[in-house]
Amino acid sequence: MGEKEDNIKKNRDYSQLDNKTFRWYVMLHPNPQLLDLQLQRENVRRSLLRQDDLPLLEYFIPFCFLSRLSEKENRKEADRVEEANNLREDFHDFAFLHATQRQIVLLMDSEWNHAMRGRLRHYRDRQWREVIITEEEKNNLIAVFSELRIRFSIGLPVPDLGPDVKVKVRKEGSFRGQTARIIEVKHTSDGIFLKLGIPMFNGMKELKLSDLTLEDIQAENVPDDIIGTLFVQDKERLLTDIFERRVKHTETDETCQQDAVTLNHTFLYSYVAINDAFLSARFQALMLICATLRFDRESVKALVRNVREHLNSGIAFPPDTEAWLNISLYIATRDADYRTAGKQCVRQHPECASESLRRLVSLACNLHSKRKRAKDVNGS
Repeated sequence: MGEKEDNIKKNRDYSQLDNKTFRWYVMLHPNPQLLDLQLQRENVRRSLLRQDDLPLLEYFIPFCFLSRLSEKENRKEADRVEEANNLREDFHDFAFLHATQRQIVLLMDSEWNHAMRGRLRHYRDRQWREVIITEEEKNNLIAVFSELRIRFSIGLPVPDLGPDVKVKVRKEGSFRGQTARIIEVKHTSDGIFLKLGIPMFNGMKELKLSDLTLEDIQAENVPDDIIGTLFVQDKERLLTDIFERRVKHTETDETCQQDAVTLNHTFLYSYVAINDAFLSARFQALMLICATLRFDRESVKALVRNVREHLNSGIAFPPDTEAWLNISLYIATRDADYRTAGKQCVRQHPECASESLRRLVSLACNLHSKRKRAKDVNGS
């Protein structure tokens, strides 16, 4: 034991620290390979001492556990290789140590730790608390690094989504049964794809699972409990307000930021399937407007197809629903025929039109329609 380490330990009362309860401490160190070497030496020292109260240190260092993969040697799985390498870098400084409070403090006060340029230290949350994970969370992490079967990344939590849209993961793998929040929804010609976020380390990090389908999740609430008439009416009002600011060019930096949050959060609900045909059609029209305002071209393309299918389904929709379907298609495509059809629905049935719908139709009339090509006019 060095003189510096002796002085440190003389000035600290280790007897007051818990030496019975083992926890998985989340630690940081800028040089994971050097830390691995020092912890190996620590275990050699412990085995030589053969003290019953000083068992071998159990630890897990992701950066050392997962070797860097060569993209040249794995060209067929380039995406998977890139994800594995990115994951390794995301966890570069992390180490997970199974120890008591006293053992952790002794490690941090050790001579080798104080002699290094970068030192072993606690990973702390926003309240400056030491982050500790459960055995289950640790096992999940090891499973993630072992399997690498799901596309995901780990980073800072996605902010400003509003109230969380929660689901349970049904897909087979390390995260089956866990609760996650939806942080992104994408509509494509192949279906709806979701990005989920699972909080980690007291909310300081977020595990992101990408490209999950509707079959891979289960909503925590019944769809009818999530999307109802009042929900749709509220979102219609909010989206009409945003549309008005866009059309009249009255946005400010503050409203632009707030509108972006509202649009992103509203669109998270677009994955929900609604049993009621009338409400489903109205909701799809609303999501098409939302996607258009978000400049989400791929989702707009998929939702235009869905809304057109509603119009061509042969269902006799209420006049206001038919108006929403047509006006949403006009906003997305600028095809004047949809604008004309939407206006006629409101004119012929003014008693059915809500304030939001009347405002939306009036604002949509200020948008320039696209000129029809000759083949469209002739129907060929």
